[in-house]
Order: sequence, then C-alpha cells, then structure tokens
Amino acid sequence: LGCDEGGGDYTGGELPPVGPTPLDHLVRIKDKLPPPVNMAQEGAEYLGRLKVKKGEDLAARKERERRRRKVLLEQQKNQEEGEQKRREESLLSTLARQSKEEQRVAHRLWQLKQEKEVMRENRAYREEQYRSRREKDYEEALQREKELGDALKAQFNEAAAAETARWRETEAAHAEEKKQKRHKMCSEVSRELLSLAVRCAEYRERNDTLVPRKEYREWVSLFVKGMPLDPSLLQDVAPTPEPDDAAEALNQATVEDYLLSRGEWETAEAIGFNAAEGVIQEEILKLTIAAPVPPVLPDLSFPIKLAVVSNLPFTGKTTAAQQLAEAHALALLDPELVVAAAIAAADLSDSPPPAEGEQVQALPPTSEDEPLPLPSHAQQTQLLMGRRARDALQNGTEVPDEVIVALIVAAIARLAEEGVEKDRAEKADEGKPKGKEGGKAKTPPKTAEVKGAKGAKPGTAKGGSMTEGSKPVGVPAILTGPRGFVLDGFPRTAAQAALLEKALTGLDLEYRASVKAKASFICPPPHDPTEDLPLVSGLDKVLILNLSGGEEIALRRALGRRGDPEDGRI
Repeated sequence: LGCDEGGGDYTGGELPPVGPTPLDHLVRIKDKLPPPVNMAQEGAEYLGRLKVKKGEDLAARKERERRRRKVLLEQQKNQEEGEQKRREESLLSTLARQSKEEQRVAHRLWQLKQEKEVMRENRAYREEQYRSRREKDYEEALQREKELGDALKAQFNEAAAAETARWRETEAAHAEEKKQKRHKMCSEVSRELLSLAVRCAEYRERNDTLVPRKEYREWVSLFVKGMPLDPSLLQDVAPTPEPDDAAEALNQATVEDYLLSRGEWETAEAIGFNAAEGVIQEEILKLTIAAPVPPVLPDLSFPIKLAVVSNLPFTGKTTAAQQLAEAHALALLDPELVVAAAIAAADLSDSPPPAEGEQVQALPPTSEDEPLPLPSHAQQTQLLMGRRARDALQNGTEVPDEVIVALIVAAIARLAEEGVEKDRAEKADEGKPKGKEGGKAKTPPKTAEVKGAKGAKPGTAKGGSMTEGSKPVGVPAILTGPRGFVLDGFPRTAAQAALLEKALTGLDLEYRASVKAKASFICPPPHDPTEDLPLVSGLDKVLILNLSGGEEIALRRALGRRGDPEDGRI
C-alpha cells in the first residue's frame, strides 16, 4: 500500500513484486476457459432450448385462444337459448290472456270439426270395407305368389352366396400364392444385386481402381444366370427395425446429397440416378402392388351435370338448384333425401313378411312365363349403403362420406336405368295391338301422396315412399329428369369431392400417390404415376354461391327462415 514495515511512507524506487505478473494471470485465465468446441456446442444447446420454449409458448397461446373461442361460443349458445325461452314464455302468457268468449268459440269450432272428421272417417270406412271385399281373392293369390317367389329368391341367394364365397376363397388363395412367389423372386433378385454391388465396392476399395471389364462381365453373367456371388446374402435374416421420422429424413437428405454430389460428397461430376434400374423398379412395383378394383362407373351420358355448393349455410343453394331443375328439366339430388330414401328401402327390404290376413300393397299382375326381375347394381348398392347409413345413425354417428357418395352415384345410375327402361317400354307398347279401351291397362288404385319433401312440389314423397304407378320403392319422386341432374349442396368438403370424382370417373389419386411414395429414390421410375392424368371431371359445372355480407347475412337468413306447414316448402 506504499508503506514500509514501520508504517511510514515508502520513498524508495520500484515496488517489490507482490504476486504473479499480469501475463501469468492472463495465461492462467485462458487455461481455465473451456475449449471453443464445447462453448459452441453449449451455445447451440442453449439456442435449441430457447426454440423449444418458444414452440411451447406458441402452443400454449393457441390453446388459450381455442379455449377462449369455446367459452364465447358457449356464451352465445346460452344467450340464444335464453332468448328462445323468453319468447316461449311471452307466447304462453299471450295465449293465457285470451278471453273466455274466444275460447268458447274455438271449442265450438273444434266440436264441429270433430263431427265432420267422424263423418268422413265413417264414409271412408264403409268404402274401405267394400273395396276389401272385392280385392280379397286377388290379395290371397298375390300372397301365394309372393311366398313362392320369396322361397325361390332365398334359394337362389343362398346358392349364389355359397358360390361367391368359394370363388372368393379360391381367388384369395391364388392371389396369396402369387404374392409369395413374386416376393421371393424380388427378394432373391435384390440380394443378388446387392451381392454384385458389394463385390464391386470391395474390389474398388481394395485396389483403388475400377473393376476390370472381363471380371465385371463374368460377375454379370453369373447374376443373369441366377448364380449368387455371395451365397451368405441369400439367407434370410431378421428384419431391422424401421427408423423413426427424424432418422428417415436425415437418411433421405444424405442419400440425396450423395446422388447429387453436394456437401461432403461433392465431386467433379454428379453420380446421378440409374435409369435402367429405375425401369426394373417400375416393373417390380407393378407386379407387387395390387391395383385397386375398378369401380362400376355410372352412365353419365346426360347433357347437363351440375352441382350447387357454398362455403356458408343459407346462401340459397336449394332455391338455385330447384330453379335450375325446373328450368332445364333436371333431377334434383338432395343428399339428405337420397340417404332417407335408401334407409326406407333398406327397412322395407329387411322387414319381416306380413302375417296371414294382413293387407299388403297390391302390385300389377305378371304372366306366369315372365321371370322376376333381378335387382340392378344400383339397387343393390342402395340397399347395402342404406343399411350402413341406418346403422351409423342408430349408433349416434354421422353417415360416412363414402356411403353418401355411393348413394348419390347409385341415384344417378338409377336415372340412366329408368331412361333405358322407359325407352324399352315405349318400343314394346308400339308393337302391341290396342284393345277396345285404347290399349290402356288397368292399374290398382293409387295410394295417398306424402307431404314434406325438401324442395319438392306437392305430391312428391319424402324418405323414399312409394306411390303405385310411379318410381320403385326407395327412390324419391323428386329423382326424375331426362336431361341430367343437379346436386344440391354436395360435395361439402374436399374429401367428398375426391370420393365423388373417383366414383364418377374412376380417378384414384390416393393409389397413384401411394405408388409414387413406394418408388425407389435411388432408382426412380422413368414415369411419374401422378403426372399426365386425364383430369376430366364427372360434372360439367360447379356453381359456388357466396354472400357479400358473410356470416352476418347468413345468420339473418337463418333467423328469418319459415316453413309452410301445408306442403313443407321453405
């Protein structure tokens, strides 16, 4: 501190050294510092922890936003329910304040209406008794023919089901045998190729030069004749576990750098891809990957095929579709109506036979030599998909998209079938001689029409009801139109659109994408299976309706929506 031993001031020359010099101290500090590599690694780890924490914060922020939106929606729903309850209470209080005179007049009018209804029912009951007496013999004969037809149909179905099961078992066994044979052949060829590549790599590593042409030709000759260069590679080994997604991505990037000569694999000339082996790989893929069964495509020889869709509800899709159908004589296909018709047809098909004495719906008589018509593919699809839709609704789930698409395509096929049947019937009627009454055949009396079909005119049936002399059971009366069809609000999603195009045109993008994903990266096939596809839609036009006001206008339309209690129209 500048003092001598006695405590006085130090007045001498240079201070004596009290410790190590600054240079020694700096050297000692540098020795204590970690290596630069460790410092860089710790810095990278710290940055990684910061990125992970940032991702977690972002996920937590999104979760909080989702919960906030959910709470807002619940509050809005509770507010709407409260408003509805207040309206109902106001209506009840208004009705309770009616005068006693109005109640007395209403009661008298109700009595008169009941008396008139009883008189009408009595008259209808007497007419029904007279009609039942006249048709009793006809119904008994019809019941006997129905029982005989059901027995023959059940016998035929059992035999057809047994034969189909045997055929499917045989085909499955043949397919499995072919698959095992092809798998074994491809495995042997792959291992022989690996053996040839390993032999070439070992020679180049050992001699630091290319394989002589003579030896390479000998090895290739052995490969062509099926003689393995290394028999140990032909032995079956335990499969290695599949790498995770991160390791797979890193491996893919490394292989790509090697083939393109990038990074640590950089050379004067790129290695490139093996085009010849790519052709072989493409042929192997065609042999090993089973192509999907081609669907039964409907007849789309209609001049007009339309769809009316929108990304918002209450945009006038049904109104626009009805106007198009009426203006151009089109069939209006409503998915809800088609599903309801299929469920009704499935219920009717699965219902037990009527008991003795129970009245059944009368059908026109047929000649004894005329065979019973077999159900078409569209009718079979309608019954099968109707059962699946009914099971889904009974289980409390939504009807799958593939079921809805199959039912719509079946309805389109039924339109084409009905057109062919109509032309055939007209040609047959032209060749028949007319009777005394002008050739008109007597038909059983018509049943009552069903009201309430969505967008239907009065007299159309909802849910697939049948009126005698009209369409078969399970096909709504609204599904008629010789010039084409228009889809009401379908498809709603991209998945439904892809399924619809696949069912209408056979375009299967998922299968082609799976083939492309399974192709080799080192030896890619010369042709991309997802390119050069004939992307031709099964629909002529798709009309997309939008609202200038957005959701607010849609909500106003929903609040102002009213239904006619007489015919069910909106």
